[in-house]
Parts: sequence; C-alpha cells; structure tokens
Amino acid sequence: MVTGGDSAADARRFAAFISYSHADAEIAAKLQRQLERYRLPKHAGLVRNGKSARLGRIFRDRDDLAAAPSLSEAIRHALSESGALIVICSPDAKKSRWVSEEIALFRELHPDSPVLAALVRGEPGDSFPDALTVNGIEPLAADVRKEGDGWALGFLKIVAGIARVP
Repeated sequence: MVTGGDSAADARRFAAFISYSHADAEIAAKLQRQLERYRLPKHAGLVRNGKSARLGRIFRDRDDLAAAPSLSEAIRHALSESGALIVICSPDAKKSRWVSEEIALFRELHPDSPVLAALVRGEPGDSFPDALTVNGIEPLAADVRKEGDGWALGFLKIVAGIARVP
C-alpha cells in the first residue's frame, strides 16, 4: 500500500482485498488488473526512486488464493494482510453470505482501515450488503455504473481510497 512510509502498511502483502459475489467475477478481475497496473500521479507526492508509485498487489481469490486446508483460514490471512477492502456492490453481493462475512472480518481486523464500496449494478439499497451499512453507516460508494460516476471517475475514487489521498 502506498502511504508515504507507514511501516505497518508497508509490511502488508496486499494494498487491498476485493470482496465480490462470483456473479460479478468479470468486473472484479477487471478492477484488479487496472488497480495493479495503475501508477499514481507524481503530483500526489507518492514517488519512489524517481518514479510514480504503484498501489501494490490487490487480492482477488481466483488469482491469489493458493490451495489451503481451510478456505476460511486462507481468506482470514489474506484479509489480515490487506490495507483496504473493496466491496463490489450488486444485488448478488447483497445476498452473499461470504461478502458480508469478509466485510465483518476486515472491520474486526482493521477497524481504522478503509472499506470502499464500488456500486456496479442495482440501486444502493438493493446492492449494499447489510454488513456494509451496519450501525447506520452509509458508505459513499464509487458508482461505476454508466448512470452514476462511470468507470473512469469511479475507478479514480477507488484509487484515492486505497492510496488515502483526497
């Protein structure tokens, strides 16, 4: 994760963990690829060795989960090594027990780390998992739908959340 020298964050293996319903696997894969390739603008003040910094590795179960004796333990470990959580929000994600469990576990492990919502389908009330809005929290989502922010602006909102820049 790019944070300008926070040693705890620098030691993390993943800049972010993508939580999603497998119905949204295609968009999760696209987001992961683009986030891992993205270079932060130099004016953001995050430069390493004269080059714009990258966000770092982004965890997505299909690409990053090795064979393990316990899926839940492997997911818990990946969440513990992630600096932010990106939740792909859709009606399928709202119904997913696993997405809700990943949100709850991430908040338990990292109470002060960002949980970023990316609205990809449906309306917020039909797409935000209950764990995302627990205790009346209303997430400000990156609305990547065409009728919302669109992909380009929504993507940059997610980048800003991971990099913790305005």
